[in-house]
Amino acid sequence: KGMLVETTKPAWTHQGVLGNLMMSWHHADPKRKWGRIIHLFQFRVAKGEMRKPDLMFRLRSTPETGTNYYWDSADLIMEVVSRDSRPYDLKKKREYASAGVSEYWIVDPQKETITVQVLKKNSYSVHGEFKKGQKANSKLLPGFSVDVKAALEAK
Repeated sequence: KGMLVETTKPAWTHQGVLGNLMMSWHHADPKRKWGRIIHLFQFRVAKGEMRKPDLMFRLRSTPETGTNYYWDSADLIMEVVSRDSRPYDLKKKREYASAGVSEYWIVDPQKETITVQVLKKNSYSVHGEFKKGQKANSKLLPGFSVDVKAALEAK
């Protein structure tokens, strides 16, 4: 059996950052040529273990597995770190690595950074830690980048 982990509801800033990330994504891939992106949808990291990432992306070439209620494969996940759930948000990367997620972005409004990690064997290595004034870029999707300052502005 899985365990329900209750976290606080996301603050306005969290929702604003999430909206900015979605807009960046849609501007970069307006016709969804890369694949499918979804937000706040369940992801099965292991049998009986579900998580709800902020953003989850699957390449067109990745088989669509899961159900109408959850995915059990993803190529890229983005998590916006919340002040109240920081330890839990940062722990998830081990689960995502075990589930085979190729790239994991940690978007941290408090530190004002976006850290992009790539899967190497069974763990993540840092592709880059990007600050305001820089663009966070994907290794998985050459050409996809996010302006850190614009992403973190939640007005």
